[in-house]
Amino acid sequence: MSNPNNNYARKPDEISIRALLLKAWEYFLFVLKRWYIIGILTMSLGILQYRKISKVKPTYPANVQISVLPHKIEKEFKTLIQIYTRLLNSKMLMRELLLEKIDSIPTDSLLINRYLQVYYDHKPEDLDPDIPVGFLFEHDTIPDFTLQESKIFKLILDKISTPIGGHVDGFVSFGIDEKLGVIAISTSTPDPELSLIIIDFLLEKTIQRIDKNTLFSPQVAYEEMAAETDSLADNYRRLYYDLNKSRDTYERYLKQPDSLISEPYRKSMHNKILRLEVEAEINKTGYLASLEQLKGAKIDMDNETVLMQLIDKTLPPIDYYKPSAKVAAVKGGIGGFALALFLIVSFKLFKDVLREVDEDGDQGVGSEGEDTEKKEENAPVASYRSIWLKLRSLVTKPISFIRIQFARIKLPRL
Repeated sequence: MSNPNNNYARKPDEISIRALLLKAWEYFLFVLKRWYIIGILTMSLGILQYRKISKVKPTYPANVQISVLPHKIEKEFKTLIQIYTRLLNSKMLMRELLLEKIDSIPTDSLLINRYLQVYYDHKPEDLDPDIPVGFLFEHDTIPDFTLQESKIFKLILDKISTPIGGHVDGFVSFGIDEKLGVIAISTSTPDPELSLIIIDFLLEKTIQRIDKNTLFSPQVAYEEMAAETDSLADNYRRLYYDLNKSRDTYERYLKQPDSLISEPYRKSMHNKILRLEVEAEINKTGYLASLEQLKGAKIDMDNETVLMQLIDKTLPPIDYYKPSAKVAAVKGGIGGFALALFLIVSFKLFKDVLREVDEDGDQGVGSEGEDTEKKEENAPVASYRSIWLKLRSLVTKPISFIRIQFARIKLPRL
């Protein structure tokens, strides 16, 4: 039985902890000696990000949050919230938004004209190049649009309904929390008044759309029953009016002298009053029954009605938003540091692989056949090595020249 304490020969691919620590230290020193590369890339990307973000113009974000909950929490609630989101994300709502008339001086104008005017004044570079500067819509309905108006309307519609990442603004976005039933609407434009106008309009239209599209079946039944109840009430009022009128006429007729009273006429009037009383009572019974059914339908409709509560809404004055150029510079510097570290480590790994290939080639082989096979296997590596040596000579010569020049500079003694 073999002794477990006996040492065994280490395989060629294995490495000890000591060798691993030494290799890590070797890579650390290698990276440290190339500090100038890290500094150049870190500063370059940091400065680029700083200049890019410092040119971004401020915008004024506005948002509104609505809680949407039915009276009865059921399994279909998640599906109901998804339907609301589809209704709100439709371009039909954005069309209504752009064609909405807003109060302005001297006359009311379309919101799309106000939208274009804001971007002409503050951010003309964010508009499509096909939109001529200073263009405004003359017609307020889509069928009346000219060819140019239709084209520009489509461009603006795509811009306001298509969220784009980065610092591009001017679009409307809808967020949804299916579990809590919260709908969040947000927008951001270069003008605070325009942001508030858009949010107010979308809040009103959102409530209208949810009411209209969630009470369709109960509301139709309720409206039909309400119309029938109103018809029965009108008939009952008419019959009751005719009955009272006939009674008054009959009473005045009976007060006349007996010689002037005709018995057949009196009987006909009496029969008419009896008939009107029966008809009025029948209509009253039908009206009361219909009214009870209408109350039951109202209760059923209320059970299907959603509860909408305003959670949060941006109020004036709006604070502008502008990304921090300093934070962007720090993020750019971190990205440049990571990129420089990756390039230096990759360079070191490539050098180690080439060195190991060279060492294996110098050891030789036992037979000519094996030697030929080894050379054939190392032929692609040798070609890569020759290419690498040429690239390295092109890169290292200017860096070596700069380092020599810096070494020759003598700083004055203080």
